[in-house]
Amino acid sequence: MLEAELKASLGDTSVEALLDRVLARGFAPEGAVRERDVFFRVLAAAAAGLLVRYLLEYGEVSNTRNFTAENVLFFLLTVPAGMTAAYHFLVKFLLPKSRGGGAQSAERRTSA
Repeated sequence: MLEAELKASLGDTSVEALLDRVLARGFAPEGAVRERDVFFRVLAAAAAGLLVRYLLEYGEVSNTRNFTAENVLFFLLTVPAGMTAAYHFLVKFLLPKSRGGGAQSAERRTSA
């Protein structure tokens, strides 16, 4: 029913094409500039999360063990780096396959 409503409101556009447009808008500018943007956004979110957690746990004994300089730096470097690597993998390998691109799709098109 939802698919029929989407088709009626968008004309003859399929749901797959709509999803491709939504994904393309979110991940369109590929490359180092976008990855740097992802890294710094995740870094800002992680720092804000750590600050809120610190304030919520202020005064507890576990706070002295959880928020050492080494732990905070480790967290603030590994989480954004891991998320940026996941973003890179998503854009480089998974997104082209969902759009019908990639080497496997090219082989299928030429062999057909």
